Amino acid sequence: MSEGWKDWERRVAQHARDKGLPWDRRLRLGDNHDLLDIDGCLPMGHLVGCKSVRRGSSVGARLFDGMDQAQRAKKNAHTMYGVQADELIGWQILQRTGYPAGRAYAVTEYDDMLALVLELAGIREAAR
Repeated sequence: MSEGWKDWERRVAQHARDKGLPWDRRLRLGDNHDLLDIDGCLPMGHLVGCKSVRRGSSVGARLFDGMDQAQRAKKNAHTMYGVQADELIGWQILQRTGYPAGRAYAVTEYDDMLALVLELAGIREAAR
C-alpha cells in the first residue's frame, strides 16, 4: 500500500515551517481525538487536514469526506480542550498533482471563510 498520504502531510507541514509557522505532521490519535493532520495550528484557531491524490477516488468525494472530518475535529477540539467550534477554522489542503505544496488548494467551508474575512476586516479596521 502506498504511503503517499504521509509524504503529502510532511510536505504540507514543511511548507508551513518554511513560511515561519511552527507546524508539524500530527500522529494519528483515533477518531474521537482526531484534530486533523497538522499539529501546531490549533493555538492559532485553525485545524488543518491534508488530502492527497488517490487513484480511483474523485476529488469531490475526497473533499466531501475531508470537510466532514474537519467538522468532527472541531467538535473533538471542544471536547478535549474546551475550544468553541465556531472559533476554529477547519481546512483541507488538497494536493495538486505535479505542483508544489504552496500551489495546493486550501479549502474551507463558506461560513468558516466568512468568519476569517470578518476577522481580517476587523484587524484592518482597527489598524486604521
